[in-house]
Amino acid sequence: MAVALSIAAIGVACIDMMDSPDRGMWVIVLLVQTIPYWAAVIMSLVSAAPLPATAIGVPVDYLTRVADRPGAVDFPVAVEKLG
Repeated sequence: MAVALSIAAIGVACIDMMDSPDRGMWVIVLLVQTIPYWAAVIMSLVSAAPLPATAIGVPVDYLTRVADRPGAVDFPVAVEKLG
């Protein structure tokens, strides 16, 4: 959908038959509509990439500190208790 809307915006921008402010508004509207689709594509690529926790701003020692806290529940144990 992102690609289709982008191609549509380029197509509308390149049409010479319509030389009015309406064409500019249509291009803007089509480009604004592509924003959520491109954001979804980018986020899916980022989530699929094998990035370390430090790449998104979480220091590795923070993850170990949270797990070592008193009262911290181990995730597999919590799942077994719920199931």
